[in-house]
Amino acid sequence: MEPRKINNLADLREFLEAAVQLELSVIPPYMCALYSIVPNTNDVSSQIIRSVIVEEMLHLINAANTLNAVKDGRPVVTGEDVVPKYPTALPDGETMFKVHLDPFSTTAVETFLKIEYPALPHGPEKVLRAAVVEREATPLKVAGLGHGTVTDFYLEIIAGIDRLVKELGEKEVFPNDRPDRQITSAYYYAGGGDPVPVRNSAEAKNAIEEIIDQGEGDIHSLFDNDGDLGHYFRFDQIQKGQRYLAGDNPGQPTGGPLPVDYAQVYPMHRDPRMEDFPPGELRTRAVSFNVAYSNLLRKIQAAFDGAPEQLLPAVGLMFDMRYTAVELMKNPLPGTEFNAGPTFEWVPVVPPVAAGS
Repeated sequence: MEPRKINNLADLREFLEAAVQLELSVIPPYMCALYSIVPNTNDVSSQIIRSVIVEEMLHLINAANTLNAVKDGRPVVTGEDVVPKYPTALPDGETMFKVHLDPFSTTAVETFLKIEYPALPHGPEKVLRAAVVEREATPLKVAGLGHGTVTDFYLEIIAGIDRLVKELGEKEVFPNDRPDRQITSAYYYAGGGDPVPVRNSAEAKNAIEEIIDQGEGDIHSLFDNDGDLGHYFRFDQIQKGQRYLAGDNPGQPTGGPLPVDYAQVYPMHRDPRMEDFPPGELRTRAVSFNVAYSNLLRKIQAAFDGAPEQLLPAVGLMFDMRYTAVELMKNPLPGTEFNAGPTFEWVPVVPPVAAGS
């Protein structure tokens, strides 16, 4: 497929809508791996995954701020058609690769490396165990735009912004008429940088460049522009079982050991779905998790729609959901040799039953 270019405002909105969904899509796989680690084990790996989750949330905000700044743009993170379904698929050169909900494992870490640098050569996808049910992937919107990597996709957004501003003028693309829909550091602070409020093309490009820098960044440099180890190299430490030091070459950490114990992980079923849960307490817990996740997305949506204070409890809520997830992961999933796990499925609001009905 020939990579699509941004030729008008509708294209720019479509690309940024895909960016919002893309950034939302990588958070649940990271959360799932984090939740699956048995408490008080794999402490360094847990800290690494948690730090990446916080920064991916920041990327989601930056993509949403950019879309909200574009004329008639509106980021959406709620609804059956928007919330990602797992496994999903991301571009990997001329092909796609699956992103699963997996427990913390060599397989999950390999996937995380692909998410951060899909263009690099990686090993073949590993199957956790032969009994795992492999579901068909549901591609994200970005998959239909034809770009070989996520970086290529974001670079086209930057190039498209430049083209449209040159053709239409700054104010036609970024009218700066909805400042209440910009998330600032007053409403989101959890380390890993600050949101980029977007009022013009320069700030829009800065917001997108921050996503590229923290995420895929520069394969030839260990650290991003803020001096933090890039996501890829954080996960590379886990895969290699060794820490990076300042001055190390990419792919060649020389620091102390980073102990990883994949045995201290709940054996969660890959890509669980609500259809896997028979009626009973386990299903009730799975529904409770999805209700909490959907309500979290509703708060994020409200923040993007002009109530930024709704975002303040978001990170806390994300990590509070761990307790429900762990209760699922501790229990066998009937009919399988695996344990249950969170499904991260959208739950619509159920209308109240009218009196007398």
